[in-house]
Amino acid sequence: MACVIDKNGNELYGLSPAFMIPRSFVDKILSGEFKELEEIVDTYFGTKNIGEKGGFINLLTKGIIVREDLVYHSVVAALIPIINRDLYLSRDNLRVSQTTNTIVN
Repeated sequence: MACVIDKNGNELYGLSPAFMIPRSFVDKILSGEFKELEEIVDTYFGTKNIGEKGGFINLLTKGIIVREDLVYHSVVAALIPIINRDLYLSRDNLRVSQTTNTIVN
């Protein structure tokens, strides 16, 4: 997930593609055996600091996708309302500010 804050203070969010985490890894976090997914991945695959080396997604996709790709796509998705400002801020698509409860145009 990425959050971009524009010059007017509007928060714009974007998501990257998601993927399933193996159930056994999820169980290890929920049980408290591990606190971070990276710890489990490093233990299982014998890696060290996998988050700095393409992430878990790098291992799962055999290098086709790396963590930085996911970050890139989430930032681009967050920028969509800026790239298409006329569409997102047109009178037909009025937005209400979450903080002031007023129409933002």
